[in-house]
Amino acid sequence: MRKIKIYFPKADITCYATVLEDDFPELADELWEKIAQPMECEAHNTLSTGDYVQCRPIPPYHVPKYVGDQSNPLGGNKVPALCDCVNGDIAWSGWYFAMTYGPCTEPLPNMGPIMAKVDPEYLDAFHRGGMDCWNHTYLYHELATVIFTRGEEA
Repeated sequence: MRKIKIYFPKADITCYATVLEDDFPELADELWEKIAQPMECEAHNTLSTGDYVQCRPIPPYHVPKYVGDQSNPLGGNKVPALCDCVNGDIAWSGWYFAMTYGPCTEPLPNMGPIMAKVDPEYLDAFHRGGMDCWNHTYLYHELATVIFTRGEEA
């Protein structure tokens, strides 16, 4: 089992998530390669969706093999609506992550499939990390970042 280490530097919070490999093994391999080196991402919360933060690295020079957005989600009809996502769901768009750290209200599709789930013992800390990203975006007006890298393999 492959693990992703998620670090919220502003809050000094570290969480781990398990990569979901069954439905999209090629995407699991792709995201695993992307985080062979730490991937530092700017964290931007959506204003009206709910507890949802998009984590984007510097855009790739070459277009990824697969890429999705809400109008054409990566993963087709296996992509959940945002309102069906729960704390700990981590979606992959082909070049960036989107994390659900609490309730979301919009019935729009995610931009890609849920490719990792935060391990249960880290859900509270993960929620605090997501809220810290929100606070940095909308209260402090400072850039928050999230760093994704490979964790331990079980």
